[in-house]
Amino acid sequence: AVSIRVRDFLGIARREIADVHALGRTPILVGGTGLYLRTLLDGIAPVPAIEADVRARVRAAPADENRTKLESLDPAAAARLNRGDTARINRALEVILSTGRTLAEWQRQREGGIGGKVELKPLILLPPRRWLYARCDDRFAHMVDKGAVSEVEGLLARKLNQNLPVMRAIGENEIAGDL
Repeated sequence: AVSIRVRDFLGIARREIADVHALGRTPILVGGTGLYLRTLLDGIAPVPAIEADVRARVRAAPADENRTKLESLDPAAAARLNRGDTARINRALEVILSTGRTLAEWQRQREGGIGGKVELKPLILLPPRRWLYARCDDRFAHMVDKGAVSEVEGLLARKLNQNLPVMRAIGENEIAGDL
């Protein structure tokens, strides 16, 4: 699987949509997550790159320590975020430590969205649940056949911080629980 940062996706999607429009055609966007679609439509906050040492310190610290630090530096974010949502807590903390501004302040400045420049006709496809669950089961079996168990064993052997995104990848916790 290929991973792409949302900021990179925004640039690529805008170019592809413009190319399709230039041909006099209608682009059709399929799949993805709500984050990517919202960013494409509404834009993205211009948060500068997080300083590497700040990111390393936050991700190495225990989750409760990061939560406490966020409560003192950005109480509004701490109140809004669920205690178990370590990824968002870490992000909010990284942003304020690296930039001196809260994530909410940055998020009030959106740039790059195309929502006001295009005609939208959203559709939601809801397949039968039984079919969808069978597809999910097949996909998980395929992941296991292609080495997911050894990949998780390798991650666990590295004794990585549980706050890291890779340690919350889809299926990681379920496979790790059986090891």
